[in-house]
Amino acid sequence: MREISTLEVAALVKELKSIEGAHIGKFYELRNGQFRIRLSREGEKINLNCILSHTLNRSVYIEKQEEPTNFSLGIRAKTEGIRVNSVAQLNYDRIIDIDAGKEQGEVHIILEMFGKGNFILTDGSMKIIMAYRIHDYRDRSIRPKVTYRPPKAAQQSIGDLSDDNIISNALKELLGSCGKEQLLVAALVKALNLGGIYVEEAVLSSGMELKAKVGDVNDERIESLAKCLGKIIGYAGKPEPKVFLENGRAIDYAICDIRKYEAMEKKAFAGVSEMLDFFYSINKVEEISERSDITEQLKASIKKQEELIESVKLEAEESRAAGEGIFNRMTEINDLIRMAKQNKHITKEELEKAFPGMKILEVNLKDKTISIEM
Repeated sequence: MREISTLEVAALVKELKSIEGAHIGKFYELRNGQFRIRLSREGEKINLNCILSHTLNRSVYIEKQEEPTNFSLGIRAKTEGIRVNSVAQLNYDRIIDIDAGKEQGEVHIILEMFGKGNFILTDGSMKIIMAYRIHDYRDRSIRPKVTYRPPKAAQQSIGDLSDDNIISNALKELLGSCGKEQLLVAALVKALNLGGIYVEEAVLSSGMELKAKVGDVNDERIESLAKCLGKIIGYAGKPEPKVFLENGRAIDYAICDIRKYEAMEKKAFAGVSEMLDFFYSINKVEEISERSDITEQLKASIKKQEELIESVKLEAEESRAAGEGIFNRMTEINDLIRMAKQNKHITKEELEKAFPGMKILEVNLKDKTISIEM
């Protein structure tokens, strides 16, 4: 199941500003990488469903937790009863920052929604108090008492791409630094922090195929692609959320129409949060952990072994055919060897004349070898 994209996080955060002013109640760790935050304000109860890397949405589906974990008890001790000040997207990335409390009791709940994801609690100065996953990266550390720093910003973020001219110039610079044989979609996904599904949609909307290469894009196509990207980025401010269904199964979701899903049934929603709540009520993410990585590694290993077996079968068949060819012409080959031994200065032309049905590739008198093609 795919991760939430940067555009979707941007649209979601705008909606989650509705929880500003509410007070945090209980925090629940439901299972690996999945949480529920209960909030309230006068006359309103709110439940936030969090699945790391996938969603943070207001939910009508309430899952109870029997016994609190040590992590949930630690979060409760620092957050229970405090007021949400703001909800923001950090660095125009897949990072959500919930600022709550005040003065000495101020905290930040930071949700990293990429990779395996992370749930991080910091104080008001962004010094980490607790983290669901402790990890040291090349350029930053996620561990207690270390100041939280988000990952380095992407080359081009949605905050940079504010109009068609800026997008067009960014595309020209980007594509000018890429190899002409590189796939256009791959180059754009790597450089533009938007999400693969939306990059593909922009390429298709501009009239190009998904297999298009960087070298296929001229100035006219860049202008068309820039307009399509600009339109899609605009949906972060005014989303049109929908889930795409096939035979009753929720296959994917997006904040706008997606061409590759145009043949599927679509279910529209009033908001991104509502869309995600529906999608993940149907598609359960049972566990987000190292096990998923191991599963993928095993799948890749099995596929590699299957490819190797097929390769060995093919080589064996080729060797068998070659062996039969040699066996069937053994008498002729022996005659050729005998003639070469009798005349130590024999030439390629002499052998070709004596054996017209055999293709002589080379006669090497120095190495005393004769190469033939079977």
